[in-house]
Amino acid sequence: SACGGSAPVATPVPDPPTPSEPSGNCGGHGWHLARTNSDGCSDDEDYAEGWLNFNTKDRFFHASPQLCCDVMFPNQDCKIYDSACGGSAPVATPVPDPPTPSEPSGNCGGHGWHLARTNSDGCSDDEDYAEGWLNFNTKDRFFHASPQLCCDVMFPNQDCKIYDSACGGSA
Repeated sequence: SACGGSAPVATPVPDPPTPSEPSGNCGGHGWHLARTNSDGCSDDEDYAEGWLNFNTKDRFFHASPQLCCDVMFPNQDCKIYDSACGGSAPVATPVPDPPTPSEPSGNCGGHGWHLARTNSDGCSDDEDYAEGWLNFNTKDRFFHASPQLCCDVMFPNQDCKIYDSACGGSA
């Protein structure tokens, strides 16, 4: 090599940028889907351990409540649950109506397998999902072709329950 012959050196991956707006981040990882109600974002410690996986952490944790809402609930109401690091009551963020979804994929809910919102402990093919998950930029993060793929992505190296809505989908 013309570069000097020294052995390659591992370059550390930089930490994500510091958020420009303050956001308590009491849970220590950032803002994520509020699992209790699945209707907004929280900075608490109630999240699936698999969300911390290297390959999925950036899908689930965000630097600010607004960024979390923009990604998790685009074009719809999103409540912000601040875990007592500067606020307490949920605040509804008004946004325009969601765009019309474009392509059904054949499962009962029509879009694929997704986080089961009722218990947040597995995947389902039902119609109980946040409309914002259908957004063009986020649909592939939330909907998966099979229950196994959903579990692999949403709950890597963890138990994942499969909630088949019994309308012809595979389990």
